[in-house]
Amino acid sequence: MNSITRLAQLRDTQTAYSQYGDAGPPILLIHGAEATRSSFEEISQILCGSMTVYSYDQRQCGETRGGVSPSSVIDLIDDAAQLLEELGLKKLTVLGTSFGGRIAQGLAIYRPQLMERLILCNTWPLDVELEVANVNGVARLHVLRTGLPATARPLAEAYYGADYVARHPDLITRFAQRTGNGSKERTKLVRTTHPLPPQLIAVPTLLISGSEDVVVPMQIMHEMHARIAGSCMVDIQGGHHAITIERAAEVASWVKAFVQREGIAQ
Repeated sequence: MNSITRLAQLRDTQTAYSQYGDAGPPILLIHGAEATRSSFEEISQILCGSMTVYSYDQRQCGETRGGVSPSSVIDLIDDAAQLLEELGLKKLTVLGTSFGGRIAQGLAIYRPQLMERLILCNTWPLDVELEVANVNGVARLHVLRTGLPATARPLAEAYYGADYVARHPDLITRFAQRTGNGSKERTKLVRTTHPLPPQLIAVPTLLISGSEDVVVPMQIMHEMHARIAGSCMVDIQGGHHAITIERAAEVASWVKAFVQREGIAQ
């Protein structure tokens, strides 16, 4: 099932979004800092058999147009909340991966009335600075980014793993086309912290971590799990940072189990 681009007029943007399926409980997917909603295509195809799947391009990303660059993660949280209200979505599941997981956390804290469940994939708390929590990993990524295009393969492997990159060599080309550290505004947002501890999250929460993630190591996710009362934790062995792409079917199976409240222990 393919999806066409749809546009939602928010306060100062035309936000591009996709919908897969039209039956079953709704779920919103929120992408990472350097991604777009297209990164969710495979997992959306899998989930739409039993869920109605929405994803969107954040401002300054993908096909979304208009609007000034966000000054904080709070702006992006407001965008997500406005999109849900524009689409008439309430009491839905929200999945955020990497930086998108921070937006999802903020949505759960500020707008809990909109959310039924929260799923966080390879992300870190809003009150934690990733450069401090993962000093060596972030430093290595910086070296690889500044070495582009020559370092495109090891950079792609840091996010997807060597096996996945070998099967999808187009990723090397995509990483080679990036320059430096990418958008300065997005980089600034990734580095920002906010006094919104995960202890404030009160909706049912599932955390999914890849055991081989060098961007957000599994230990960071386990520490966040301990700070969210009643949350559930799943480790996907061999998974890397781009786990919703690399292991789309496995992540989808855990999402469906969580939504159906089956087979996940705290």
